[in-house]
Amino acid sequence: MNYKIAILSASILSLPLSGCVTTGADGVKTSRSQVTVVSGERTQIRRNWSVDNDCLSDGLPKVRVLEGPAHGRVSIVNEKLFPNTRRAKCRTQKVMGTVTYYTPDKGYVGPDRVKLRQSYPVNGVDDTKIDINVVR
Repeated sequence: MNYKIAILSASILSLPLSGCVTTGADGVKTSRSQVTVVSGERTQIRRNWSVDNDCLSDGLPKVRVLEGPAHGRVSIVNEKLFPNTRRAKCRTQKVMGTVTYYTPDKGYVGPDRVKLRQSYPVNGVDDTKIDINVVR
């Protein structure tokens, strides 16, 4: 059998604190995560990829902003990354993925929030609400 997996990972500065996953009337699952970022620095807040059993990319996830931050900006780029999958053998092979970066407004310290929609070539669509704590 050839199973395909799509996996999400978030934040390089702090581990995401995930709450429950809910499913809306439209069938889209929504999860939450929290990240801490340093004021004035561009920080990776989300990484998305989709890999098959052979650790090869089976398509590039599409990510878009549903609700933008009030105190910063978000950029979404396609770049090579090491997928943080359950399969140890896949963690050492870079694949193309979609990476989301957050940059707080100059001098801003405090909370912010962004909501993203991720569309995967294999496993459908899900949303993520990210609570951002901007520190000095």
